[in-house]
Amino acid sequence: MTFDHAFGQTVLPEPPKRIVSLQPSELTDSLIALGRPPVASTSWGLGDAQAEAAWPPVISDPARELGIRSIGTPTEPSLEAIAVLEPDLIIAYPWQAETLYRRLSLIAPTFVVTTGQRDFRPVLRQVAQVLGATRQAETLLGELHHLQDEIRQAHGGTDIVIIRPRQFSSWLYGPGSNAGQLLEEAGLNVLVPIENASVTPDSPNAINDLSLERVPGVEADFLFFIQYNLEEPLAQYLRHPIWQRNAAVKEGRRAGVQGIAWTNHGPLGALEMLREAKHALDSRLAP
Repeated sequence: MTFDHAFGQTVLPEPPKRIVSLQPSELTDSLIALGRPPVASTSWGLGDAQAEAAWPPVISDPARELGIRSIGTPTEPSLEAIAVLEPDLIIAYPWQAETLYRRLSLIAPTFVVTTGQRDFRPVLRQVAQVLGATRQAETLLGELHHLQDEIRQAHGGTDIVIIRPRQFSSWLYGPGSNAGQLLEEAGLNVLVPIENASVTPDSPNAINDLSLERVPGVEADFLFFIQYNLEEPLAQYLRHPIWQRNAAVKEGRRAGVQGIAWTNHGPLGALEMLREAKHALDSRLAP
């Protein structure tokens, strides 16, 4: 079969069995979720393939149990390591293909996904089409919609703020972020309650920078704190006098959540993110 993409055509004479993924969060997550795990994948470069830190938490255990090999990081995949594995399909991101597509294609048929605007679903559907797994993809998306419906029925209309603590400031993730899109679809109001905050140019309202001095303006029914590259536990971070004056923090209307699942995910990460959100809201906003 022949599949068109932005960098050319990928011809697969038969269904691929030895797949290499060049992105661990969306691509490798999607492949594992579809039941077509890759033989190798780029990882975060924090350890070898058997190290827990090498993979997004939601796929860490299956990646190690399946024996998925690490072939470098997304920014520096090892072409030599890929070639040794003799793959019959390589799946890459556009920014990787800009410099590597020709060399990757000499190793094996290479398919370049078209990425969504901070949305994993277009990528999942493209990968599923290439692998002949569209039914599995729609089943996964059905699970996601079901979770969103449960959140909407129980907590629709709730105002939330998504915060990622940094060393000297915080980032606010708005309705244009990965998590923000899914939670808005689930009936929650994802707020960015600080005016004139900085916004990433590639995705307006996705990530805004917030200095601690502006924390008093962060008010909502519930606060989600992304625990990602934190240098100190969340409880210690929230002991800062500015946060201690925040009504949601004082009243316990807040929760720490898993970083990568909320900021960069495939279907398994997205489902984990929605489960975390539902559990936190159910636990803290129960009547």
